[in-house]
Amino acid sequence: MKQQAKILSVRRGVDNLGHEYFDCFRVESEEVKMSFYLSTDYDNFPETEDMSQDEVVEWAESQVGKSIFFEDTVALVYETVGKTYIV
Repeated sequence: MKQQAKILSVRRGVDNLGHEYFDCFRVESEEVKMSFYLSTDYDNFPETEDMSQDEVVEWAESQVGKSIFFEDTVALVYETVGKTYIV
């Protein structure tokens, strides 16, 4: 893995039916000493495969305080690309 960040919080979105969903993590990177929002496709995480939208939000909240490792981000968007995992 090329990059690592600590998960500080979860940003939730609201869909057109008024239900919350996991939008992205707010993370802090040791390399750049700043916090930023990191979007990742939670479908990359097998544990979320059979979860409902509400369960994915709860799962994301349970990742706060953990480290996320990822290969790279898309410039200026802070969206993960490549293999991504949380420890």
